[in-house]
Amino acid sequence: MEREVKSGKWDWVVWADCDTYFMNMSITVESILFTYAGRDESGELTLDPEVHMIVSEDSAMLNTGIFFVKGTRWAEQLFERVWGGDDSPWINHPWWENAAIAWQFLKDNPRKFASEDLEEWAAKGEDDLHGVYPPEVRVAPQSHFNSYHPITSRFQHDTWEEGKFVIAFNGVLSASSPTVVLGLFATGVSGFPITSLELTKDQFAKLNSTGPRDGLATSLLLPHLSAFFKQAESAIKIESGDIIIEEHFPDTTIDDDCNHKVEALNGHAKGDIKNSSFLTGGLKVSWKSVSVFIDAELDAILDIGGDVRVRIGKHIFGHHCTQLARKTMGLSVDSDGQNGVGINMTASNAHLEYLNSTWYLSFNFHADVVGTVLKWNVDKITADGCKIKILGIEIASVCGYVERHVKDKLQSLLNTVERIDAPKILKKVEDKINTAIGSTVRIPLKLAGQTNTLVMV
Repeated sequence: MEREVKSGKWDWVVWADCDTYFMNMSITVESILFTYAGRDESGELTLDPEVHMIVSEDSAMLNTGIFFVKGTRWAEQLFERVWGGDDSPWINHPWWENAAIAWQFLKDNPRKFASEDLEEWAAKGEDDLHGVYPPEVRVAPQSHFNSYHPITSRFQHDTWEEGKFVIAFNGVLSASSPTVVLGLFATGVSGFPITSLELTKDQFAKLNSTGPRDGLATSLLLPHLSAFFKQAESAIKIESGDIIIEEHFPDTTIDDDCNHKVEALNGHAKGDIKNSSFLTGGLKVSWKSVSVFIDAELDAILDIGGDVRVRIGKHIFGHHCTQLARKTMGLSVDSDGQNGVGINMTASNAHLEYLNSTWYLSFNFHADVVGTVLKWNVDKITADGCKIKILGIEIASVCGYVERHVKDKLQSLLNTVERIDAPKILKKVEDKINTAIGSTVRIPLKLAGQTNTLVMV
């Protein structure tokens, strides 16, 4: 930290302990700075040059798990004193830099406040931190950028909840911290998985124009989302029941002859997954022009059923057809094959925003489940229940009709991408990327070749 401040490259430098996690990517470092170090000059918000450090307290003391310092000589001298010499009493102790910095700020207070009249101080109604810390230091509420996880904070400290900037795992030993993190937050925390995006000047210009932008924004985001889902822990499991395709067909007259009228009634189809699989990045299926970022190959089954009604009749004395007999029987067609399933993503209403000296790509996140038939065992499609005999007459045309139309429909779906209604899978996607479908996402941008003004160490 001392090295980065002395480098002279940065306006402000942020220190974050390795057990702190940035949870809300819509909160910027600049917003913290202007909240606690900002001042109004003739209607324009600027940073107060007299503020050199922003830090927070927990319920016990000053906590430097995350803090902000200005790249000034004041900060250099602070870290020189904190680091100290080889005989410093702050080398071997369990509070790391926390106690050393607190000592530098507070060591003279006992003498300073020895003659303080507490009743008079209370009567003034001044901030209870007034005069406690150096005037160059601003103390922010713990809730703004140093909330603790529920186990540590359940009694006195501020507990992190969705929307807050940072979560700190204070009080969790190094050996057990991964277990605590997984136990508390394995189901997801706030924040879109793409935390920053680098653009070329040409890409930036196109996104900042009035022309079409959604296609470009989507194409820039897809590789990053796919890379995120290549990680084993990011894969989405698909199980039987996650995708169920149901369809009902209108009643159809197959043969309208008076001698034997044949009708297909109550037709329906139901498809499901045979075996579980995982949606992952690194596409396995060719999706043509569809913007898919994760997919899977699934074994599937299709069951088509319904009823067949056969009426036997005869023209008597040349008049209308007179029914002699009628019978209804069930019909079932079973088949299986392999389908491709993917998640199609679109960044709609994409545009650039400039907030607190930072450019953002802003868009509405949309996703659909899409599917395509990869191969199907059409040669094995046979209809059961076709041995229909009424008055000794066998009706064989029904099975041929059903089999032929099922095969034709499946053949037409080969290499065709269609949208699938699968809300369970979309919910799994939302949970995995911590973003609701339809919500607005803002991603900080980095222009290729641009010099940063902030650094996190």
